[in-house]
Amino acid sequence: MNTTEPTSKEMGLIKHLSRRNYQLENTKEDLENALRTALSMIHECGGDVFLYAKKNDLREKGWAMTHIGEYKNKKGIVSLVHYTPNNYYFGSIKKLGDKPIECFTYIKITREKFRYNEKTNWFDAIKSN
Repeated sequence: MNTTEPTSKEMGLIKHLSRRNYQLENTKEDLENALRTALSMIHECGGDVFLYAKKNDLREKGWAMTHIGEYKNKKGIVSLVHYTPNNYYFGSIKKLGDKPIECFTYIKITREKFRYNEKTNWFDAIKSN
């Protein structure tokens, strides 16, 4: 896999496919098919599918750590809770403990968190141990 800066040919392909994806953004199914086709084409020509994911801000369900922050309820009581990386409430520290835990949520696609699956032309989440 290519880990250096993309060539002008790869950048041209990424720009073309990005424009094509933008044209299809109104239809979720068409967009998903376009993304899978784009990823397949990039992978077959030796390009970097993770660069494409980064440039297009692709997200998928994957494993990430929660972070602990304050939560104020309607009565004004403040307590510590777990939040997802996207800052959504995940659960109280009374139930989940006072250390960050791993959760399955939508995150940006990166090499560290996903593997590219050639059969599905999509990304599989990697669970850390």
